[in-house]
Amino acid sequence: MKVTILSMSQAQYYVPQGKSAIVRVSDGGYELESLNYPYQIVLSMSFYDIEPRVGLPSNWNWFNMSDGKMLIKLFDEIDLFDELVIHCHAGVSRSPAIAIAYAWYRNDLELINKIKDGNYHPNMQVLNIMSRLIFKDKKVARNKLDELSSFYNRKVQENDIKVFRF
Repeated sequence: MKVTILSMSQAQYYVPQGKSAIVRVSDGGYELESLNYPYQIVLSMSFYDIEPRVGLPSNWNWFNMSDGKMLIKLFDEIDLFDELVIHCHAGVSRSPAIAIAYAWYRNDLELINKIKDGNYHPNMQVLNIMSRLIFKDKKVARNKLDELSSFYNRKVQENDIKVFRF
């Protein structure tokens, strides 16, 4: 299956190929703009592009197990689809994290390598939750997460990607 990672503005005008599903991620507090093209399945999610940590308000909406279970359900439903489109605000963090989770779910190493070659910095909260849901063995889940975390930390240190921290 083709997997396409987009920003919100790109998603508005993107023309999907064949039978397609889309995952739309917003921060919340605003409505997603309508899309110009229909999808067979639309999953809209709302969570901030942050990782829970001390000092952040506990009522902030970050990716959680319920969100992860919704994605797993979608991954099962689109088994015979032609394309999965994923978009968030910038298409740099949450969208590639969901794409990696899909690749893990389908055991698609080629997709993971394509994402690694891109200018992305996947959201580690999404990957943490999804690794625990996809890989039942805790050690395997931790290894998958650590491998990606190390890879992206090296990319940041080597200035291959720019990361803005607030």
